[in-house]
Amino acid sequence: MDINQLVNNLFQQPNQPVNNQIIKGSLIMFKYSFWIHDPIPLVLVTDYNLNGKLRGVNLHYLTQFYILNLISSASNLKGVFSYNNIKNNSYIVDSFRSYKWEGISQIRVFDVSFISKMIQNVRNIDPTQVQSIRQSVNQQMQQQYVTPADQLTIQGQ
Repeated sequence: MDINQLVNNLFQQPNQPVNNQIIKGSLIMFKYSFWIHDPIPLVLVTDYNLNGKLRGVNLHYLTQFYILNLISSASNLKGVFSYNNIKNNSYIVDSFRSYKWEGISQIRVFDVSFISKMIQNVRNIDPTQVQSIRQSVNQQMQQQYVTPADQLTIQGQ
């Protein structure tokens, strides 16, 4: 089956994982018709088809620090990421949710490995480089916008 068929099947049958494309550690976003607080959750999957449910961590309820660490962890544990990986952290457990398959539609699956690599690249930027760039930009802005007093004229003269 080629990629176009997989994508078409994913959107034609939104309530079922296609060819096990959704596995433990998958990052997915979907519309949820039984929502209470979040109609379009972003979920790091811990398991699915458990009594007709998909379970995972809704990243919308976490801070950036936890999201980055979870995505890196899920990328390393692709296929084996589970509730056991988060159960000792009460903050993350508070964002753990179960979703009924019949309420899920328009599933979008994200590439966790790619996102994790991108996060690592962003983390590798040296903070002193960032500070140096900021200073350079500020200097350039001041040079461009600060006009010496002797070049200012009073209108009407």
